Amino acid sequence: MYHQPTVRVLFVSAGGPELLRPLDTLAGAFAELGHAVEFAGPPDTPTDAGAGSWTAVGWPAEQARQQYLRNHPDLASLDRNERGAFSMAHLFGGVMAPASAADLIRLVADGGFELVAHDPCALAAPLAARLAGVRSVCCGPVLPTEWTAAASDAVAPLWRTWGLEPEPHAGLYAHPYVDIRPRLLRNGVEAPGVTIPMRCTPEPQRGGGHHNPGRSLSLEARRVHVTWNASRPRLPTQDRRGQSLRGFFHALIRPPHRPGCPPQARLLPAP
Repeated sequence: MYHQPTVRVLFVSAGGPELLRPLDTLAGAFAELGHAVEFAGPPDTPTDAGAGSWTAVGWPAEQARQQYLRNHPDLASLDRNERGAFSMAHLFGGVMAPASAADLIRLVADGGFELVAHDPCALAAPLAARLAGVRSVCCGPVLPTEWTAAASDAVAPLWRTWGLEPEPHAGLYAHPYVDIRPRLLRNGVEAPGVTIPMRCTPEPQRGGGHHNPGRSLSLEARRVHVTWNASRPRLPTQDRRGQSLRGFFHALIRPPHRPGCPPQARLLPAP
């Protein structure tokens, strides 16, 4: 019988339930398959979040937010459509990434992790993974390209400080991006790289029923956002096409394709 090696995976979040929930779901599925999962993020992230142990890195999210507001006292005058790209650049890229980079780089380098999974706002995670020569995977909704371009410009000096040329889109698409949002809910946003869809089977609702957001591109799909924020969905062991959960993970955990990165052992069998 084939013995599946244990993979050490670090999940990195910028904090907040809407960012952490998809990572928590993915981590729970990894743990069910016997892999070792750990979490890292701001010190004030809720302690009951995450399927594994938690390591604090960087500033508390509230401290970072207050610094962001001090840096930009005219924030309220920004047009509503400009605030997403602005916060990616000046909060997550300009405050939180530099504050957490050294801690996170040390943790990834010393922790023996073979994969770093992170939310789209944890912008120091791709840098830490690149320095350690391991794969990084972003998990969350696909963001508008102007947001990721703004984030990339903001963290470019940080990458150069550590002796690396910055990745396009802040490194979020250096490897396949795990997309939690159906295309119907993207509002025309297209990913600038390869994505892997992740659809979940929510926990049973009262009365024995289920919300099944991945069933079709109908109005039912609009419940996905509510599902992510209101319950703890879990990944199905098999999707509607019969693709196994093991195959899904194999798409995430394979050797980095970038020349110059140290090769990894095959961690999971081919699906």
